[in-house]
Amino acid sequence: MAEISSIFKIKGRIGNTIFSGRNGKYYARAVPASVSNPNTEKQQAVRDRFRVAVRFYQRLKETPLEEVWRRSGKNAKLTGFALFMRENLKMFDHRGKIVDYDGLRLATGNRDGVYDLSASVDDGSRVTLRWAGADDSAYLDQNDRLMVVLLRGDRAFSPEVVEEVQVTRGEGMAVFPLYRVKDVPVHVYCFFVSPSFSAFSNSQHVVV
Repeated sequence: MAEISSIFKIKGRIGNTIFSGRNGKYYARAVPASVSNPNTEKQQAVRDRFRVAVRFYQRLKETPLEEVWRRSGKNAKLTGFALFMRENLKMFDHRGKIVDYDGLRLATGNRDGVYDLSASVDDGSRVTLRWAGADDSAYLDQNDRLMVVLLRGDRAFSPEVVEEVQVTRGEGMAVFPLYRVKDVPVHVYCFFVSPSFSAFSNSQHVVV
């Protein structure tokens, strides 16, 4: 790309040259004569995986998780979509499936996370989540609210935020009813949200 000096502030394409401006300077670059875009099997798989991740993100937009990613993206100077793709693209495959539930992030941030998370289900199909506090946060972040999101094994692209959970970090446990199909795993994702809903922890994953 070459810098140009002109009294005319040219932007756009003229013939095979594109003119652009940035910070008061103007540049010109040639348009390639041809663009190579071989449709190899590997490249097609990459594009398909990208489309799968986009489809999952579109479903997040139907839940409060869209705002979680928007605000997390703002903190990282990215859009929520760009941050989600950076964190999660490799968690999907080109066939339309999630391949790494543990690695999948439904929230991300620098808030203290869920330590020693465990889950159990009683005979009444109630889930009990338990966690420990971080040693360095004994007097901090105890009012962070827990958010719980479910991905059911038979419809993993339909995330469900468990609205019944209204507990804080300091309570150390949460209980909620789980309506499930027999023998179908349910993936549970937990993360903490600051009282101002502006900071988040990385989500953590258990299966029930």
